[in-house]
Amino acid sequence: MFALILAVAVMLMGAGYAYWTDSVTFSNTVKTGQVELAYDTANAGSIEVGPNFNNNAVATGSVSYSEDKKIATVALNNLFPGAIGEVTLVVKNLSTIPVKIKEIKLNSISISNLSKDNFTIGAKVYYGNELIKTFDNILALEAIPTIDEVVPANTDVIVKLTYSMPKDVTTGENGSIKFNVTPTFTQFNEVNEE
Repeated sequence: MFALILAVAVMLMGAGYAYWTDSVTFSNTVKTGQVELAYDTANAGSIEVGPNFNNNAVATGSVSYSEDKKIATVALNNLFPGAIGEVTLVVKNLSTIPVKIKEIKLNSISISNLSKDNFTIGAKVYYGNELIKTFDNILALEAIPTIDEVVPANTDVIVKLTYSMPKDVTTGENGSIKFNVTPTFTQFNEVNEE
């Protein structure tokens, strides 16, 4: 009872007891970058052939893509001594971060009625309009050596493959070559040391 009388007396004197609370909530979201590349199938891989007899399409070629658009298959048919041409493939860099081109492999190579030694495939690799690497004969290598070039996000990588067969080559009829073109990209990592 004494405690109640004391509490009423303190309140009547104008003193009081108050208790306040407050809280702060900190919300944070971290999103990592995304590496995503795919062949541009809208630009279905242009193939130019020549010189051909009377400008008729003697040598022919085609490009097809895997369902996930990660592999391009190039087929060159009806090749003959003196046949030349160019295949242009466009890889869309849909990544949100820069990537590095590691290598571009030619694999699943199938050659019919031709000698691999008498046929060359050169390569030029671009990003945007900038030429970053040139290789004379990647068919002999079966993989372009490590490129290690940084490609900015949302920039296309263009691979131009040139093929040629010397005019003095003796070869069987119905010569053809088919191969897959598989580019390998890695996430770009660089630490600024200051």
